[in-house]
Amino acid sequence: MAINIHDITDAVAYDENTFKYFLENETKLDSHHLKIMEKFLNGHEIAIPAISTLLNQAYPFVGKRDAELIKTLIKRNQDINKLVTLAIHNKKSFELVFNVIDDKAKFENSLAKSIVYDLNKLIYKFNISHLWANKTFINGDVNRLFIGTIPIIATNKKEWFLINFKTSQSGYDQKYAAELELQKELFETNTKFKIAKTILLNPRAQRVVVETFTISNYEKTKLSQLMLKC
Repeated sequence: MAINIHDITDAVAYDENTFKYFLENETKLDSHHLKIMEKFLNGHEIAIPAISTLLNQAYPFVGKRDAELIKTLIKRNQDINKLVTLAIHNKKSFELVFNVIDDKAKFENSLAKSIVYDLNKLIYKFNISHLWANKTFINGDVNRLFIGTIPIIATNKKEWFLINFKTSQSGYDQKYAAELELQKELFETNTKFKIAKTILLNPRAQRVVVETFTISNYEKTKLSQLMLKC
């Protein structure tokens, strides 16, 4: 399915420790994106606010979080994302097949397998034919510049879906909904397609599959203001 979604995935890299994007290969950018990005380059660092930065400022954690715990969680999420992405990239039939990379990572394998299982349920429910993993975009609205990566984009050739997944037992529903709202804006401002549903998967939550809701106007305004400050 040859569809140009105008992503910049092959041109940039993301540092999960600093929440920053870096330009790695400008030859992979089209002239429009390069023109936008040139104004915000600090060496290779792209000085455009990332979704993760905006969310951390709009929805700060209450109290301090242990640095080692954060490091462990980042590594765990990277491992789970790698397993889910592998299942999507290796898709050869209607449904996804889960494959283990490291037999010793039982906890990560269990969570990733559950996410792939729930993705397959969505594939059957919505008759999804095509999926993309980890696509990065710059917002197409130059008055609301931000950058971010969408974990999963899916379509059945009639409708489009954004799917995110989490593994935290803590209830950050508003933050997760805001993240999907920003990801939806990224996709829609770069393509001619509209998102029919935004879906959150979390195998450790009480409700494992949730169609997310729209955030409040207050939250939208707060995020817009943060884009201007960053």
